[in-house]
Amino acid sequence: MLKTETDTPVERQLLRTKSGDRRAFEGLILANSARAYRTAYRLLGNMEDVRRLWQAIDGLSESHRRVLIMKHFDNLSYAEMAEILSVPIGTVMSRLYHARKRLGEIYDNL
Repeated sequence: MLKTETDTPVERQLLRTKSGDRRAFEGLILANSARAYRTAYRLLGNMEDVRRLWQAIDGLSESHRRVLIMKHFDNLSYAEMAEILSVPIGTVMSRLYHARKRLGEIYDNL
């Protein structure tokens, strides 16, 4: 890959994520985890619920966890998610629906 003036570390990491590099995806999650925790805390109001939420997220399959985090913590559009994951938008929407449903089930049982 030729480096251009617009290449940034995040863009390169997104490209590696798109190509299936799990470590690149986990790096993006770690880089944004502080923001994600703040968002969850602001929405839920206490750290016990935040801990339960992340425990439930960890219980999701990788494909469900990816779309949930991309949508709700990275604020990506369906089109952006579909491009990164190299799947149709309908697949993104379906995965997100099932991820939310499963997340609720896991969270309620913690």
